[in-house]
Amino acid sequence: MIRHTIAIVAVLAALLVSAPSVLAAQHVIHYRLTFSEESSLTLSEEIASCVGYEGMIHEERLYDVRVTEFVDGPRAGNVYLTGVVSGPFTIAPHDPEAGPVYQGAIREKISFSGTSFDDPLVFTFLVHATATGSNGSSLKFLYHGHGVIGRNGEVKLEFDKVHCIQPGA
Repeated sequence: MIRHTIAIVAVLAALLVSAPSVLAAQHVIHYRLTFSEESSLTLSEEIASCVGYEGMIHEERLYDVRVTEFVDGPRAGNVYLTGVVSGPFTIAPHDPEAGPVYQGAIREKISFSGTSFDDPLVFTFLVHATATGSNGSSLKFLYHGHGVIGRNGEVKLEFDKVHCIQPGA
């Protein structure tokens, strides 16, 4: 009798331990996305002050992200994304006499959660950038941002900040 009781308790314990993970698996889909994009834009004031001139940045961004999509249950419709963006970039002055052209690479950690990829309710990014100027100078900066958006679209918190670690020449 004691053996049967121990066996029943062991089976029930195994079911209780495995049930939450089985139920969670039914409510969540995990997948990986990899893609790339290119863009060119005017330097922000913060990056311009770090390089010492006004100019343009051209970057190739290679995304490698993991997505968790809640398809059922109390969090149905929510999406969570975390991953890494990396790739080369070039910073060039508007006036060629203003300073060197920098070529380098970024590595960015990203995460966001919300109800769609287009409208995150919470987002965070941290970009590490290093580059070498056409004159041999080095450039290093961190670009960090965070935001929280209310469900009604009201911005509750939003900031982005450039930390110039090694200013350009």
